[in-house]
Amino acid sequence: MTRPRLAWGLFWVAFFLVPTTVTAFSELTEAERAGRDLAAWKPFVWEYTSATGSLLTIPVLMALHRRTMAAGTTLPAFLGLHALGCLFYFAVHVGTMVALRHAIYALAGDGYDFGDPARELLYEFRKDLPTYAAIVLVLSVARLLAGLGHRAATADAEAPAGVQPLDGGPVELRIGSRRLYLAPDEILWLKAAGNYVEVSAQGAVHLVRRPLADLLAELPAGRFVRVHRSFAVNRGAIARIDSKPSGDMVLCLRDGTEVPASRRFREALLSPAGA
Repeated sequence: MTRPRLAWGLFWVAFFLVPTTVTAFSELTEAERAGRDLAAWKPFVWEYTSATGSLLTIPVLMALHRRTMAAGTTLPAFLGLHALGCLFYFAVHVGTMVALRHAIYALAGDGYDFGDPARELLYEFRKDLPTYAAIVLVLSVARLLAGLGHRAATADAEAPAGVQPLDGGPVELRIGSRRLYLAPDEILWLKAAGNYVEVSAQGAVHLVRRPLADLLAELPAGRFVRVHRSFAVNRGAIARIDSKPSGDMVLCLRDGTEVPASRRFREALLSPAGA
């Protein structure tokens, strides 16, 4: 296991187990104060089975979050993916929790009663909504910080091998009645969108009415490369390239964005800039 994965694993274990442990002890204290007879093991079974169900969803939710942050994801697709993610979290969390409780209670010679399904499922879903939102918030903040860290670490670094230093002045983008002037290194990726081009720069996506080829012609030769029928990227913004069995690729940029790359453009992408 790589260090980042190990760190993420430890973080999520602490994220779920620390509060559930505190809650279990609180439930024992409240039962004692109320004079209720409560076996000491039961609150820990309740809380730890819930935490286990949540932990099982994390790998899928992390992959889904990366998909929602991919370049070109529309708002309906973004909302739809998170709706599916929330339902997935709810189903796995509650299903695992209830199954484990039944099994553990049976081993202890006891029986577990989930209660009225309609009422209890609605109750669990209301609790799972803010938990899912908290998971998404953690992943979003982590991605933002990772992007800022990458940019800070490479701000004063030399250009990567094969990439020529930036030349020329700022690029002019006409956005409606406005004119925006960007230094080439501020642009991360470009996407053709019909008669327009989406330009990702300065933490925003700008819609410019002009062909992608024309805009690429104004950018420093070798610094920007066409990677897909619809996409071009700044070579200096690429943090990692993941290859697929088909030969296609996914470019992971330093701000956390993922851009699709076609095998048709593989040679141009991987060859030294300007070669």
